[in-house]
Amino acid sequence: MKKLLLLCLMLFLSIGMDAQYDWDNIAIPANAGNGKKWQLQETPSDDFNYNFNATSQNKDFGPAGNNLKWNNFYHNSWTGPGATVWKRNHVSVKNGKLNIWASRRFKANGEPYTKTFEFGGNNITKPETMSGCITSKTRVKFPVFIEASIDIMKSSLATDIWLLSPDDKEEIDIIECYGGKGNDNRNAFFAERIHLSHHVFNRPQNFRDYQPRDNNSWFRRNGVTEWGGRTVRIGVNWKSANVIEYYIDGRLERVLDDKAIATRLPNGTWQYTYPDGFTGSGINRVVALENGFQKMKVASTSSNFNQNNLNQAKNLSRLGVIDPFNYLGTNGRLSRELDIIINVEDQSWQAAADRSANDQEIKNRANNTLKVDWIRVYKPVNVSGGGGSSNNSFFYIENRRTRKFIRPRIDAENSQVVQAPRSFTGAYTQWEMVSVDNTYFHLKNKKTGKYLRPETTANNSPLIQTNTATKYNWITQWEKVNTNNGYFHLRSRWTYKYFKPRGNDDLGNQTGNNYGLQLVPNSSLDTQWKFNNVSSRRSVTEIVNTGDSKIETANQNEFHFYPNPASDIITIKTGTSNSHITIKDVTGKLVKSADLPKNSTQEISVSNLDSGIYLIEYKVDGKRVTKKMAIK
Repeated sequence: MKKLLLLCLMLFLSIGMDAQYDWDNIAIPANAGNGKKWQLQETPSDDFNYNFNATSQNKDFGPAGNNLKWNNFYHNSWTGPGATVWKRNHVSVKNGKLNIWASRRFKANGEPYTKTFEFGGNNITKPETMSGCITSKTRVKFPVFIEASIDIMKSSLATDIWLLSPDDKEEIDIIECYGGKGNDNRNAFFAERIHLSHHVFNRPQNFRDYQPRDNNSWFRRNGVTEWGGRTVRIGVNWKSANVIEYYIDGRLERVLDDKAIATRLPNGTWQYTYPDGFTGSGINRVVALENGFQKMKVASTSSNFNQNNLNQAKNLSRLGVIDPFNYLGTNGRLSRELDIIINVEDQSWQAAADRSANDQEIKNRANNTLKVDWIRVYKPVNVSGGGGSSNNSFFYIENRRTRKFIRPRIDAENSQVVQAPRSFTGAYTQWEMVSVDNTYFHLKNKKTGKYLRPETTANNSPLIQTNTATKYNWITQWEKVNTNNGYFHLRSRWTYKYFKPRGNDDLGNQTGNNYGLQLVPNSSLDTQWKFNNVSSRRSVTEIVNTGDSKIETANQNEFHFYPNPASDIITIKTGTSNSHITIKDVTGKLVKSADLPKNSTQEISVSNLDSGIYLIEYKVDGKRVTKKMAIK
């Protein structure tokens, strides 16, 4: 049995793969833009490689540590549309996937419990459908690319991933799919389609809801008669306030651009359309319909997507396709931050038409469970230059009162970070911002490669530098608060406190230039800082969020360690340059790190590590390589 287990481990390792995330080897299909590259936003992204048990309690959940990514309910107290009743205990994470399912309650006589809802001006009573819903703890806003890998339910219930503003006024549907035909084929029309759409709402008075209702919004692909049971990558590039791109399995399928729409038809032809007017007047205006769909005019077609064709359609159009009746009051633009919502639901219009899962069908748990393998979120950032970082990505951190820069006192781990005069402009006083998401970031020193953090959570705690900066660790994360004329407070995510020079407010009482820093609970003039670009020496309010994506991948053959699997000791042979290794468990938690001198053979103890799979990363000369390691 031990030999079999060992063979399985070695087979797993031989498959290769150095990925930290499940999606690392999957290219991003959208274009980040000229002079830009995609940068992962770690906080809202999730590959669900952890366990979360279903519970009726209000729970935030996520990977190990403090990085809670989701809440097990909708973003307010609403329990769901139509016959839906969202339940917290219909959500779990296991076997590397998020699971959200539907079920139904039955009375002693076998009759289902029911729910009454309004539809089309009438009260309708249908069997109640209990299901799950989760909401992200982090919001997103354009420009942003969001993509998920999901197993679509083989059910007439809705498989949903969508974005929604906290005031319920702006919505982008990444996927809305009713993937199962039903035992009697009653849902065949919708089972072969994926709805790619968005909503804008006029609330609270004179409620109105607009969404594109063109036939092409119900995406079809030749050869697919039922999307249920398929694993699909589905993505949205929310490119700007008035441009939304939809991707399926890594291929661009639909583009909404201000006043016109481009859609790939089932035969592969691209069709460019624009709205064919509206009916009514004032607040009663609605888009013109034809055969139940929004009436559209065809401007042109092409064999491949062509922006010029889409621009021509926009020039012909007199009606917007984002918010044509200005419900949002933003002149046809999306402008709000949006929550990410993933759920299963029984829509009112499906239930009213008796297309919902019937009592027999809903008992098939497998067909009524949505599974999400991963969801990833990226922002476009400026490219900082060729091989390695340019000075454009580095900056000095200057205090408003003292006019001094900050730097580590010495190279060592846990060395205090202090002040230095502005004449100190070497690598020790240069920092870079390593983005976590659109709010939080790490501050990394150019010379030491270490990260700024408070030593403790206590008031007046000194600031130190550390090697630790994992995606699940808040201790090295910061945010900018109350930006004003280039100055802002820097607040710790871990402690929610600010850092400032240590000592009296009377700065004339300071002794020496290398003056320490401390953590304080309240902001003041002393807690204000600015970033000065190293190249231009000018204050900058937006810094290139370089992340670690700038680090090139080293040659696999440059890094050797043995044995693998290991139990007590691993041996590493180093090359002609000093190097650094980190060992992380599969959740991304750092469990061991070490600096390695050049031209040496180093032994690293792993005897304190639990049995399992780990990622060992080797960094040398600005490059890195990551390999899997098994501990027996």
